[in-house]
Amino acid sequence: MTSEDKPIELDEVLESFMLEEVIDLATLNRYVNEYPQFATELIDLLREVSCMKGKPDYELTESDELLVRDAWAAYSSTTPAAKADPLALLQPMELNKLASSLQLPRQVLAALRERRVIVASMSTKFLDSFAKELACSVSALIEILSSPTAAERAVSHKSDVKPQVAEKVDFTRVLQDAGVDPSRVADLVASGGDNGRN
Repeated sequence: MTSEDKPIELDEVLESFMLEEVIDLATLNRYVNEYPQFATELIDLLREVSCMKGKPDYELTESDELLVRDAWAAYSSTTPAAKADPLALLQPMELNKLASSLQLPRQVLAALRERRVIVASMSTKFLDSFAKELACSVSALIEILSSPTAAERAVSHKSDVKPQVAEKVDFTRVLQDAGVDPSRVADLVASGGDNGRN
C-alpha cells in the first residue's frame, strides 16, 4: 500500500469477506494474514456466518423464483434508471451464474454494480463479454457503469449537505483485492488504454 492509498476500512474488509464464494477457515486465514488489525472482527463474523448456515425453514421453488423475478421486473419498470440497468435486475441466483460465467468472485460484480470501478481500466475484451452476459450493448454497459447509482441519486435529493460520492477505483485493484489470479487480472484490465473510456 502506498502512502497515497486510502487506508482500508473495517466495513470494506467485512463486506469483502462476506462476498467470498467460500467462507471457511482457509478464507479466514487469508483475511487475517492480510488484515491482522481486524482479526477479532473477522473471527466473530465467521462465527456468526457459521451459526446462520443451518438449513432454512423453506426453500424457494422455481415458481417462487419466477414470481419474485416478475414482481421485481414490475417494480423496476416504474423506475426508468432501474429499467435501463440490467445489473439492478439481477437476482442472487442470476448474480451467481454471472459470476461463474465471467469466472469472477461475486465481490467484483458487487463493485461493478455499485459503480465503484473506473470503466477505462477494464479491457474491451472484458466489457464485450460482460455486455453479452447481460444481453446489452457495450455502449449501454459503459453508460450504466459510468452513471451514478440509484442510492447516490436518491441521497442527492434528500439532503441539505452535498453527498459524498464513493471514490472509484482501478479495476486491477478490485480484482487483486478479490484474490483473482494475476494472469487473469492481466487479461481483464485495459492494456495501454485499449478502450479509452471513462
